Formats: sequence, structure tokens, C-alpha cells
Amino acid sequence: MIIVGVIIFYELWLLETDKAKMVFRPSGQFDPLGLETMLPAPQTSYTLLGLEPFTQYQLQVVAENALGKTASEFATGRTAEDGTLMMLASLMYLN
Repeated sequence: MIIVGVIIFYELWLLETDKAKMVFRPSGQFDPLGLETMLPAPQTSYTLLGLEPFTQYQLQVVAENALGKTASEFATGRTAEDGTLMMLASLMYLN
């Protein structure tokens, strides 16, 4: 049985000067069936360090399920004075 709607793997991309750069790719793979033979589950969160204060960034999520990969649109966020970037999860949806 293949469960197609479950995301088993994902990547996070940062757009810099019209060029996308992968900034996070977890090791492991989600196991929708709970089998012990699969790789360990990947991280489900990531902290992007080294961001500049008051700067606009664009991020994209690429996700994979049993049918293949798909990518979200690039979502835009702006850092605060301390360099933290706040983006609503609803902005990072997949097509």
C-alpha cells in the first residue's frame, strides 16, 4: 500500500539575486507506514542563521511524496531589527 498524500521528504530554498540556493535538506525520510526498516525521520524545523536586519528574503519549500516532487511559490518575508525572520506557515503552501 502506498500513501501518496504524505510528505516523505522536503528541502528549503533561499532566493538570492535571482539564484536559488538550498539552505536546508534534512537527512532521513518520513515513514508513513511506521516500518522499522526505513531511514530515521528528518528534522521538522530549521533555523536559518546569519540574516541581516531589515532585509527582505524569499524562501521556497520543495516537498516529495510517493508521486514525486513539487515546489511552493517563493514566499517573501522581512527580518526584524534583530535579524529574525517571521513568516506565516500559511504563506508556504504547495501547489
